[in-house]
Amino acid sequence: MKRAARHKKDSKKAISFYKLHYGIKPPYSVIMDAEFLKACANNGLHPRHEVLTELDEKMTPITTNEILAQLKEEREWESFKHAKTFFLMKEKTKGTAVRENVMLISDTAWKDRELSAAAQSIKRIVGRTNENHYLVASNNADLRRDLGNVSGVPLMHVDEELKKVILGKVGKASHYHASSTDASKLSAALSAPDKAFIRELRGEEGDEEKPVNTTPVVQTAAASTEGKRKWKVKGSNPLSMKKKRKKDDIR
Repeated sequence: MKRAARHKKDSKKAISFYKLHYGIKPPYSVIMDAEFLKACANNGLHPRHEVLTELDEKMTPITTNEILAQLKEEREWESFKHAKTFFLMKEKTKGTAVRENVMLISDTAWKDRELSAAAQSIKRIVGRTNENHYLVASNNADLRRDLGNVSGVPLMHVDEELKKVILGKVGKASHYHASSTDASKLSAALSAPDKAFIRELRGEEGDEEKPVNTTPVVQTAAASTEGKRKWKVKGSNPLSMKKKRKKDDIR
């Protein structure tokens, strides 16, 4: 129960992050691959209903011809029946946009493993920047790892332990791109007087760099003692000394 409650909180944070930094808004376009649909069937989950419950907003499920062909070849008829009701995304066979996306498959980060035709079709649709704001639901670990290198791609999968569909945490690529974009926007929004005031607060003068002092600092024994207060050697405290007794008193 604690894990489910913690996940629900993380899911809300993630979707709010994508809305704020990448403009991903409902109705969401969710591409569901064959592995995701099979995982839903194995756990008794309805893919459309589970994704809708997780996102808590309107969405459109999407499939491709390659995903349908994989399900048909593997005889996953229940998953195939669900996929047939989804919006069918058809890829263009001509055009510079498709040729640029095809280059994505040969990138150094992705060429170490061979993905199925269905997984490659998803990567081509998402592209380098996910400019069309797709969400991807996949239980293919290799595909999720590859898409994690693309900023602004929300990833979903079936959690076998919780028996439900979950939205993953925001990846490092998305965090890095969002922070760098926010910094550049903030710098561009500042006026020249504001930038000058900030430089003044930092102690900078214009765009000139401060000279660096390369002289080594060597502290001699004489220099280290110089400036220290010298205490005068005093005698013993007379109040703490015993008075001498006279000889008459002794007798």
